[in-house]
Amino acid sequence: MRFRRLLLLLTLICLPRLLCAREITLLTTEYPPFSMAAKPGGGLFTQLITEALRRKGWELKVRSVPWVRVPLELASARAAGALICWPEEVKRFDLMASRPVFISELGFFVRRSDAEKINVALAGLRGMKVGAVRGYGYPPALEASAAQIEYVQDDQTNLRKLVAGRIDYVALERLVGGYLLERESPAEIRDKVVWKGPAFAYLPLFVGITRQWPNGAAIVADLNEGLAAMEKDGSYQALLRAYNIEAHGLPSP
Repeated sequence: MRFRRLLLLLTLICLPRLLCAREITLLTTEYPPFSMAAKPGGGLFTQLITEALRRKGWELKVRSVPWVRVPLELASARAAGALICWPEEVKRFDLMASRPVFISELGFFVRRSDAEKINVALAGLRGMKVGAVRGYGYPPALEASAAQIEYVQDDQTNLRKLVAGRIDYVALERLVGGYLLERESPAEIRDKVVWKGPAFAYLPLFVGITRQWPNGAAIVADLNEGLAAMEKDGSYQALLRAYNIEAHGLPSP
């Protein structure tokens, strides 16, 4: 009898939590400092979205996969959506987009020895070899540039190819490339590669939720409200500063 009473008491205590728990799984890929599976908090973008959703009663589960697998995972309904989506990916995957979370500065990393003379204008890339990552939603203008685009599995591979002289440029987000060179590359790569501006695109980064997901529109609305609250109380800016990123407000919707 005492066991039954104890079981009933535990059920009554836990029931509200069980009823309120709302889990959502989103996909991402290794894209430091925005997404880093092995780091506490999972990276800047992951931490921000986790907190924004938590404020609205959601528990976020993040699963990191090669980006080329994301559309397959979404089509199989193994996740509600994806983090860190460029506009082309929102369209390609047919997602409902959140408000912009960051602005991505997309341009080229080049060999330091070529930096002064090399042309980074898209119009001057004809016949040049550009390293890119398979599955990423680069702006159409890059493919229309007549460059020879070589696709690989990840950005680090492209940096190694650049130093080895196998490609002329790496198309890469400036913060991501800087992080990879400073924190995750050996000196023989770090010392031989530099960013060469200007960027050829400034792209908003979104969270995307599949249109088929139950209550998908409500999830997007909750996320947007959570992000707005974080901007209002300064926690959005504080998180950027923790990653040594210049703190601005959220990009305009």
